[in-house]
Amino acid sequence: MPTTDKGKKELLTSKYASFELNDLLEMQTEFALIESVSQSKTLTAMLCIGIAFFSAFGLFLLHMAPS
Repeated sequence: MPTTDKGKKELLTSKYASFELNDLLEMQTEFALIESVSQSKTLTAMLCIGIAFFSAFGLFLLHMAPS
């Protein structure tokens, strides 16, 4: 069955016509992380502890670096 350029264009247009900005936003990693953190106490605690350790390590490196 031969396809024409017009047929391909119509297929692509109809396939992606339902995409909206909200759909693209929900695909972002940050959005998924925030959504997961809002639903899980454990993940929230792990994220806070990880940020605290990362910050402490950064401060340690700044303190140990020669001025």
